[in-house]
Amino acid sequence: MKKIILIFMLVSSLLSVVSCSKNEDKLIRKIAYESMTSHLTEGISNKNGVVKKIESLPDNATITDEKYDKNSIYSVTFKNDYIEDDIVIFIDAKNKKKIGVVMIK
Repeated sequence: MKKIILIFMLVSSLLSVVSCSKNEDKLIRKIAYESMTSHLTEGISNKNGVVKKIESLPDNATITDEKYDKNSIYSVTFKNDYIEDDIVIFIDAKNKKKIGVVMIK
C-alpha cells in the first residue's frame, strides 16, 4: 500500500512539473509572437513557434533591450512562409519581455 501511495505521489509531482513547463512555454510563445511587427507575422501561418531555453544570445542577434536576466533566456523560432529564413525571437522569461531577434536559415 505504501508503494502505491509513493508511486502516485511521484507521478502527480511529475505531471505537475510538465504542466507548469507547458504553461510557461505557451506564455513565452505568446510574448514572442505579439512582439513582432505585422510585417513579420503576415508570413507566419503557424503561431506555435519552437521554444527553447538557451544559455546566451548568439553574436549575430539584434539586441533590443540590454537589461535582461541572463539566467532566464528563451528563444522562440517561427517558420516564415514567404522567406527562407526563420525568425528567432529572444525572450527574458523572468521579466516577460522581448530582448532580441535574429533571422536564420
